[in-house]
Amino acid sequence: MSAEEIRAKVVELAEAAKLGDKPVEDGTLLELDLGLDWLDRMELVMEVEYALGIEIETEEVDGMKTVGDLVKAAQEAVRRRGRTRRGGE
Repeated sequence: MSAEEIRAKVVELAEAAKLGDKPVEDGTLLELDLGLDWLDRMELVMEVEYALGIEIETEEVDGMKTVGDLVKAAQEAVRRRGRTRRGGE
């Protein structure tokens, strides 16, 4: 899965989770722009994990402020998964 495909999936899921009508971009703030509280943010992360077949570390979630942060975490998790499947290269 390419970085752009991962980004598109995260943005799609963030669009579905948002409470306002602002467009979702990398700089979109999860709390202020999308209206997501901590629980909403965790639910969004779990949806991303399920959709991409990945696991994002809890420490990463705590530091996420923007959609771009979530995109980066998802892309890194996909890379980690790929390394694991190839035998830890």
